[in-house]
Amino acid sequence: MADNYSAEALKERGHGVIEESKWENFDKMVDNNCKSWMGLRYVDSVLLLCEIMHNEAMPLADRRRQAYDKFQEFDCNGTAAHMICSALRDLCNDGDTVADEIKDFKYDHRMTPEEIRAEVIRMEREYEEMMAEKQKRKLKEYEAHSDRLGITSKVYVCSTYGPMPLVDLPYRFDIDECLNIVQQIGKELGLCYGIFNGVPMFSFDDKHTFFRRQHNGLTEEDYAEYMDALRPEHYDSEKASRILKERTWPHLGKTT
Repeated sequence: MADNYSAEALKERGHGVIEESKWENFDKMVDNNCKSWMGLRYVDSVLLLCEIMHNEAMPLADRRRQAYDKFQEFDCNGTAAHMICSALRDLCNDGDTVADEIKDFKYDHRMTPEEIRAEVIRMEREYEEMMAEKQKRKLKEYEAHSDRLGITSKVYVCSTYGPMPLVDLPYRFDIDECLNIVQQIGKELGLCYGIFNGVPMFSFDDKHTFFRRQHNGLTEEDYAEYMDALRPEHYDSEKASRILKERTWPHLGKTT
């Protein structure tokens, strides 16, 4: 994975297997994700599947099956699987079919076709119930604009049946944009929070305090040093381990 550690190398790799008309969308995806280890893994996963589907030396049916098997190796959670499949539909040759086959467990022989259909129906029903519950709990609706993405997105604020309402942060907005949204809504509604990449982002946060919560106590400087130690041009696993051992919350005796 040596070529997965810089934005330019990722873009060059993607431009070799993605149609030129989609390069702009792909480049934005790289820029949005190349600053974290999880983001790098996400982009790399999408590219691995695009590379399989771009290989016309194999019959199309074989490529689809190989892409399916490779996806299973990722062992994604539901959110990551949804993000990868969405990217495939947007960027990959035959991406809609690959994403549908993943969604439908097409090659999973541990389940009968009837069991697969029942599982898909169950997942879709749970999603619809979740959305209905969110709609029922909706308190307010706002619009947020991203100059970076050139889009405007609806932002819902929902009751949690607790002291703090939840801000439903828009997809693809970055940390600065989301923090600004939560802070501005907090000025109007009082204490509130959103969930950014699985981490609570409170209206009293600034970028520094949220970054430390997101990265288990590491400062931005700590994290930059940690990521630098993982880069292939001067890989130093001992240094990376030492940073994690000495500078994260558990080792500092803190919990938040």
